[in-house]
Amino acid sequence: MKTDAAKSAHLLLLADESPASKRMADYMAVIIGRHRNFHLHLLYLMPRLPAQLLETGGADTPEQEEKVNTELHRQQQEWINSRKAAAQPTLNELVHTMQKGGVSRQAIEIEFSEPNDAAFLDHAIPRLAAERDCHTIVIGHESHSWFREMTGGHLAEHLLRHTRATAIWVVQ
Repeated sequence: MKTDAAKSAHLLLLADESPASKRMADYMAVIIGRHRNFHLHLLYLMPRLPAQLLETGGADTPEQEEKVNTELHRQQQEWINSRKAAAQPTLNELVHTMQKGGVSRQAIEIEFSEPNDAAFLDHAIPRLAAERDCHTIVIGHESHSWFREMTGGHLAEHLLRHTRATAIWVVQ
């Protein structure tokens, strides 16, 4: 016998602080609303780590190198934690919007991706969707401006061109 979780439709919602993500939450509230058997994975895509946090200049001895690498890792984690903390109010607002539309809070899972290099997103997002058993990815068209700055294109358009075997809902 299948469990209720197994019968649920899982959707991966890609979020950021943009008005497009707010429109996506509004849309999901209308579409999913009071329907049951949906599980929403609200995923905040972390942008790429700043260049100064990607590597060190090295050190003269293995002991110094270990200290330098430990400090770099600490700085990376501090940056990641600060980005997550900064995103939390927006994510809470998106959840609240969907709840007002009738989506159960238990049906929404907030997640954060690892900091991504834009070149790997065409693989990372579909892989995340597959790991979470999501056959639909939902994104606001004008969201994730950091991706546009790195690649010159919109993440939604990139996903439409490069993602296979998954439905993509692009919310204007």
